[in-house]
Amino acid sequence: MNKLGIICCVGSPRLAKPDSFFVNLENFPAKNELIIYSEHNWSKQWPGLYKLNASVEVAKTAKNRMAVHNIVFLAGLRIAANKRFTHVMILEQDCRVNVAGWDNIVWREFLSKNADAISGGTLVVFNPHSYNRQAADNFETLLTSSRANRLLPMPVFGTAAPAQHRDSCVFPVGAFSIHRLDWLLKTFPEALGTPRQYIELAQSIKVWDYEIGTRLWNEFKEEAYHKVVNLEFIYSGYGNIMCSEEERKKWLLEKMVVGIHQIKSEWPGPEPKL
Repeated sequence: MNKLGIICCVGSPRLAKPDSFFVNLENFPAKNELIIYSEHNWSKQWPGLYKLNASVEVAKTAKNRMAVHNIVFLAGLRIAANKRFTHVMILEQDCRVNVAGWDNIVWREFLSKNADAISGGTLVVFNPHSYNRQAADNFETLLTSSRANRLLPMPVFGTAAPAQHRDSCVFPVGAFSIHRLDWLLKTFPEALGTPRQYIELAQSIKVWDYEIGTRLWNEFKEEAYHKVVNLEFIYSGYGNIMCSEEERKKWLLEKMVVGIHQIKSEWPGPEPKL
């Protein structure tokens, strides 16, 4: 039987105040267990807070500006493993939701779409036409199968010249992403290792969601496109090139999705209905 869980790290009050995030989660509670963890004491805002024993800043290095983000992810894996979750959903404090039990809607979509899926969320693709024809065909199948209800085109990026052979890569944007935990722990065994091991891992890898895509590709090659699900009940992205924060708020208010990322303002989400 699946044991579904949600994890989210809330950061330093110097960087961003999480109060509106806490209000949103209280207004629209999740159905499954949601663990908030932090090195800071947010227990007044979230009584069940999981307090980290050390600062995530221990991973900070000039050589990799994503190292702190990576160790936050790895710390979450350790917590999820201790909870014996089978699958984990990852939130960030600039996520917002709009209905009680929102997570069950997303879980049902993920679990019903593809029994072989390892990861799901708002998908991003790199170099779909730079590996071989089968990879390009699998990409096209994924693209067309999820085209009908996407709010925006699937982001596709390239790191290779037109005639240059290069690995492809497909992965969900980190916020609201869902993953099979056994695969993550097999792929990132250092997450359950010594502090030195997971600090060194955090400092050595690309940003963690891209790294998931890289490791999916290393294991499955072209079949990686069959190991992911593009979820339609959430939207997650970075920056405002494809859509503005106001558009994202509108999607949430009009219930075109049940969860949205990014909201950088102090907006606490829709008003709950009495």
